[in-house]
Amino acid sequence: MSWSAGPVLAATVTFFPDAWRQLGGTLDAVPSTRIKHALSHLAVPPLEAAWPKFWQEMAHSWVGTKGNGEPFDRTAPDMLKDWMYHLTIQLAQTGAGRSLRSMQRRLQRHTGLSKQTLDFFAKLEDVHRLISQDPQSTPAEVAADAGFADQSHMGRALKRATGFSPVTLNQKIASEEPFWCYRLLGERF
Repeated sequence: MSWSAGPVLAATVTFFPDAWRQLGGTLDAVPSTRIKHALSHLAVPPLEAAWPKFWQEMAHSWVGTKGNGEPFDRTAPDMLKDWMYHLTIQLAQTGAGRSLRSMQRRLQRHTGLSKQTLDFFAKLEDVHRLISQDPQSTPAEVAADAGFADQSHMGRALKRATGFSPVTLNQKIASEEPFWCYRLLGERF
């Protein structure tokens, strides 16, 4: 929790685990020296001048990891489900084993999360996207479209992930300041 008497600017930068590792970060969230150096630009005001320096440093770091001078790829999937599909295709083309279990182990080694956990979060992302796109849709419709067995299955999953029922969570997102990040995610859809 924080408080400021003046205006506040916040930036959230998210890396998928494979990009984080390629930039030298570890799965225990320790950033590489490259990432720390890029982030140091954001500590020097004004933010309008710092932001381009940060992205330039990140692009330079990305090219350095590829070693072939390719530009930073900004066309990567931005939805978790699409990213998982993209990563699974890449992993299927590498490594010795081709069995389903071999793929699941490579995915877990690469991301730090099991396929089941990644699928769980992808479904929750779908729920948030569907509600953001059509707030008038019924919970049963959202549950079916997001791939849950029924409305109560979706409700249990949301409660497990957030600690709140879907109704309570939606009320808090709409009205309470600590839930600003959910509103920000909704703008993305």
